[in-house]
Amino acid sequence: MNTTTTLVRRDWLELPTDITAKILLKLSVIDLIVSAQVVCLSWWRICKEPSMWRRIDMSALICKDDLKKWRRIDMTDSIWRNSSMWWHIDKAGLMCSDSEYLRKMFCYAIDRSQGQLIDLNVGFVRFAELFYYMAERSSGLKRLRLGSSVCILDEILIRGIAKLPLQLEELELPNHEFSINALKAIGKSSCLKRLRLASWEYTSNKALIEVVAKLPLLEELELANRQPSMKALETIGKSCPLLDCFKLNTSKKRCSIDACDKQAIAIAENMHELRHLELVGNKLSRNGLQAILNGCPQLEFLDIRQCFNLPGPVYLRKTLHKVKSVKFTGSL
Repeated sequence: MNTTTTLVRRDWLELPTDITAKILLKLSVIDLIVSAQVVCLSWWRICKEPSMWRRIDMSALICKDDLKKWRRIDMTDSIWRNSSMWWHIDKAGLMCSDSEYLRKMFCYAIDRSQGQLIDLNVGFVRFAELFYYMAERSSGLKRLRLGSSVCILDEILIRGIAKLPLQLEELELPNHEFSINALKAIGKSSCLKRLRLASWEYTSNKALIEVVAKLPLLEELELANRQPSMKALETIGKSCPLLDCFKLNTSKKRCSIDACDKQAIAIAENMHELRHLELVGNKLSRNGLQAILNGCPQLEFLDIRQCFNLPGPVYLRKTLHKVKSVKFTGSL
């Protein structure tokens, strides 16, 4: 018996607009700009909606092929005629450097959001020049993450932070030496729930204390590559009663065993509500570890990788059996 199979040809343009929008949101911002919105008029209209630009992630390195696509878009196509994107492409010019193309794309994405941007993650170096531009046009921003390659001056940071909405909930700053005034500006964002200082090794404990003292809603704090003072840890615990995630990771071995144990005791005495604690690269001993277990009874996650002054896996598995998830050197 012969059976015939009939191939049904589906037209993707017949998909409901909301479904198409959800699919396009899976693409990166760069793909939306240089590829998706030039496919057809229907997709172009969807990509014009501000809701498509509420989350902008430009943290990854941009492939040069993407920039070539940006340069070779056919300006004679009817889709582009009289469009708001004409100025951005036409003025870019073929002689612009790659970083200038990134700037053009970034400004284009910010303009498309029409003030509805809530989540921004950037990593290219020249973003500092655009910080104020973004801050003025993002009244609803809640999350701002700046990659380690971003170099931003204190003056720009202070002016930009002043323009950001008071409802900013998450802030991640790059490796940079910030002044006390710059950190004080951060402290004005009293609604912050998550703060990450990627590298604060050049920032004083006094500045840190002044900042966290103004952040009563803080739930997550990450400090990297420097050990805070006892007073700083005490201030964090008393000023941030909602803190349940603390990350104190380091790749620098400057702190002594005794000093690290004292820090562990300070954490245990002032941060009783912790559920997530990271101490990668810390020099604490079993005494410091035991103090944390006694002082933080709700602890669910503990990362103590590269803590080489602690006993071996057998001791750790026995001691930490009540903690749901543990990472240590030698664990699977």
